Amino acid sequence: EGPQLPPLGHLGLSNLSVRVDEEVEAFQLDPADLPLRHQVVQGIVDPQLHARLQLGVGLPSRRLSHHGHERGTKRSHPGEAHLAVRRDGKFVTEAVDPEKDAGMAISFLLDAKDQPHIAYLDFGKFDLKYATKEAGKYRVDRVDEQGWTGDMPSLVVDPEGNPTIAFMKRDDQGMIPMSVRLATRTGGKWQIETVEEGPGVGMQPVLKRDAKGRLHLVYQDQRAKTLRYAVREPGGAWKKTNLPISDLSAEIEPGRFSTALGTDGLLRLACWTSTALHYRVLSPP
Repeated sequence: EGPQLPPLGHLGLSNLSVRVDEEVEAFQLDPADLPLRHQVVQGIVDPQLHARLQLGVGLPSRRLSHHGHERGTKRSHPGEAHLAVRRDGKFVTEAVDPEKDAGMAISFLLDAKDQPHIAYLDFGKFDLKYATKEAGKYRVDRVDEQGWTGDMPSLVVDPEGNPTIAFMKRDDQGMIPMSVRLATRTGGKWQIETVEEGPGVGMQPVLKRDAKGRLHLVYQDQRAKTLRYAVREPGGAWKKTNLPISDLSAEIEPGRFSTALGTDGLLRLACWTSTALHYRVLSPP
């Protein structure tokens, strides 16, 4: 028994984790199933229920190392970030960040030396954090802590192992996307810039880096109901445009698309609408 959650919908989420009286349960929602009938303020749904909705929660991520070892990230109750490595058929877990509510909305990859790079949301403070392993120990950076920031990170690294993270910043209530930002660490220092801002801008940024070092960033503008595509040459300025998919953009819900770069430098887009799964090959702006 216990508290019952109110009807939820139109949150743009298909997977939620809900904590009720310190017990964590996972369940799935159809975002079009029910209308949103309760006001959501800073992640709290009806405080009398003592239930906290963990918005923007990312699913665990997996990568296969260059030596054939399977690695993955996860969150463990009550909210620590861990890395799991499977060697010889057995998983060994390592604590990455013991801080409570760290490790949500994870973006994870391995570099050419099999070093892990993990970007994630600290839900307790709603900050962007980044972790990597140095001299056998995890170094954790609090990358951005300006307001409700750090949600839905997307991570790439250059050949030298320098990370770049695209992420979303919300409004002061933690509800509406307000900008897509980019954080780059070079020489141990982080530089943060805003790629584009405005109400509804920045949902689900997906960042890629091509062989020439160009950054390719796709994200949603929810108000305009478009997918935005931004490309930057090394040392250059961002070139931004709407993806030429006007027949699909209005139907793509948050979290329903993914991108990849071909060796020809062209962007591949896979997206889901209410009618079908679509695939397009697109030129950069």
